[in-house]
Amino acid sequence: MTVLDTSTIRPKSIEEHPLCSQNYLVPTDSISRAWECLDKALRQRSGGFVMWGHWRIGKSAAIRYLQKVAQAKYKGLFTATLDGETKLYISERDFFADLCTELGISSSGSSGECKRRAVDRMISMGERNTKRLFLLFIDEPQKWTDLQLNWLCEIYDKLERHNVRLISVMVGQSTLVAFRQNYIDRKNGILTDRLMRAAIEFHGVRDSDELKVVLSGYDTIESDPAWPFTRFFFPQAYLAGFRLQETTEIIWNAFVEAIDANGKLLEHWIPMKHLTILVETLFQEYCFKDGPDFKVDKELIGFLVAEGDFSLYLETLSGPSSHNRER
Repeated sequence: MTVLDTSTIRPKSIEEHPLCSQNYLVPTDSISRAWECLDKALRQRSGGFVMWGHWRIGKSAAIRYLQKVAQAKYKGLFTATLDGETKLYISERDFFADLCTELGISSSGSSGECKRRAVDRMISMGERNTKRLFLLFIDEPQKWTDLQLNWLCEIYDKLERHNVRLISVMVGQSTLVAFRQNYIDRKNGILTDRLMRAAIEFHGVRDSDELKVVLSGYDTIESDPAWPFTRFFFPQAYLAGFRLQETTEIIWNAFVEAIDANGKLLEHWIPMKHLTILVETLFQEYCFKDGPDFKVDKELIGFLVAEGDFSLYLETLSGPSSHNRER
């Protein structure tokens, strides 16, 4: 009688795995540095900072990660995210109505009513954690004007009166650096001290060592107990010793070759967006090839890099308006 080997039977269907809905996070060197900066700001109740980088390197995912780890460490901490939108007409009411919506409260009424409602809610949320903090992320704030930033400072002041500290994290592209410098040059110390004390660069995977750390994350993070991502999609290969981090050199060289072939428009680093596309395609589209002898070779990785439109990404970097493109 043959005994069924349950070690290769997945605990759920492939479609139910969080990788298939991109509902997961893999820590990177940039995210770790960003968390160190945020943790220090929360711990010391100091001012906010800006985090900038090229498009498609994973800044939106970084916001989700920072929210998650901050709330895990600082119990009772509430967070919100505002989008920095370019508008032809700037309305105080729209600004505070958007904030009310993000806070999960009514956005009806005048601008004054929305402002009072939003501030009261943020004070109430801030009073629920021992350090009396409220964490606010602003996505692409370089699209804002003095008006929005002054309204944000008004919120800061009103929270301060109740000993609740607003910690802001502004996340955007390289133009955010000039945006911050503009306020420094204008001697606007109050705004920069409260909202933009420091600027940290958010980058992609810069070398093979960083790549290995990221890939090893897929070998270790679990959606089910004892089922790391690599094991879930390739259970037989995993049992035979296959680990994604073993493909570090192949993946790194494939991206380097693509960069060099397109005129070396950037240094040898990999945008997280394109790395995750590659890994997710490999896991989802090739898991049916699972077996004890499953291997990842140069030809397959080269094909996946091309499939992820990495060359198109490189071409856009050479365009004059690349910094205005969506991430």
